[in-house]
Amino acid sequence: MTLIIGEAERKKISDVVELAKLNPITAKDFPRSRPDDLKRWKLKLNAFTLDLPVGYVVTYTQELQEYGLCHHISVSNDHGIPVLGTMLLLCDFFGMSDIVAKKNVVKAWPEKYPNGRVALNIMSLVD
Repeated sequence: MTLIIGEAERKKISDVVELAKLNPITAKDFPRSRPDDLKRWKLKLNAFTLDLPVGYVVTYTQELQEYGLCHHISVSNDHGIPVLGTMLLLCDFFGMSDIVAKKNVVKAWPEKYPNGRVALNIMSLVD
């Protein structure tokens, strides 16, 4: 699937990255099992989520984890699991450049949603 990043998308990405820097997610932000907590969590994540052409959905946050301050990017698309090249390109756009060379990935995992969509998640240390 083709990913298109033009000037409008670059601006949206820049805005989300800035928002994430100013509002890092902490342990108290993560939802518990109560429905109201899950609803608030989904609303909060909407501010960090964007649709990119053609058919990509990306959520980017910065999170205080046990490893330290981390980037967290989650990517899904309309046609299956995102390929590695697309993931690495998006990591670059979201300020996570050279994550493979730097060896600062602390966690990576797939995530299956109830609608059948699959997202790939990468968490890496913020430099």
